[in-house]
Amino acid sequence: MENTPLMRIFDFAQRLKAAAPDAVLGVPDIQSPLDIAALVWEKENFFMAMYDEPEAVKDLISMANELLTEFLDLWFKTFGGEFISHCFDYYMPYGITLSEDEVGSISADAFREFSYPTLRELSKRYGRIGIHCCANARHQWEVFKSIPNLVVLNIVQPPEILKAASSYFAGRVGQDKGAVGQLFWWDKNEYHDYRTQAILAATARSKTEALEQLKKLRDLAAEREKQFTEAAAPHTA
Repeated sequence: MENTPLMRIFDFAQRLKAAAPDAVLGVPDIQSPLDIAALVWEKENFFMAMYDEPEAVKDLISMANELLTEFLDLWFKTFGGEFISHCFDYYMPYGITLSEDEVGSISADAFREFSYPTLRELSKRYGRIGIHCCANARHQWEVFKSIPNLVVLNIVQPPEILKAASSYFAGRVGQDKGAVGQLFWWDKNEYHDYRTQAILAATARSKTEALEQLKKLRDLAAEREKQFTEAAAPHTA
């Protein structure tokens, strides 16, 4: 890794940390080992090789995973375990976040064969995982749901898909809906299943404004929790 452009990222991150030592760094835009391999290998041939040369594809994915873990091990050793996700900007006390987009173009069986093993390994290695997926990948939800220690799933899709995902992953995987428009999504009851743990997003230009937004988010979360508790309570005559 010392002979790759990845070290420039470390240099930049170290200068940022020196300038603001109390700030929590965001990790770079990390792709899954499958996505990395698909960027290295010409895409059309890469997909065909899954059928014609599956072991070669797995070898490349394995090499991508080895380089990725070397990078992440050094990152967390240097900057500590807590970080801000690459997409979207949510806080992680430890773990890893990455993008998994190529699975929108392959079958669920191919996902299980070529990508799931490294996602499971990464999740276990770092304790938890958050995944961003902007692909049309509803056929992969069952596989996503089976990934150990998956704590956040960020799906970028139309509202009706987000609503379906909210119910499908309820009680199992938290969801980040930052792309939908901050509080707008959460103010629309028809877009949200109350059983779903979710990240509420807001922006602020000062610490004072941030604290005000935080109070609004906490009040909104408390209101949703109350509504859910009342809806779930058994009815008596």
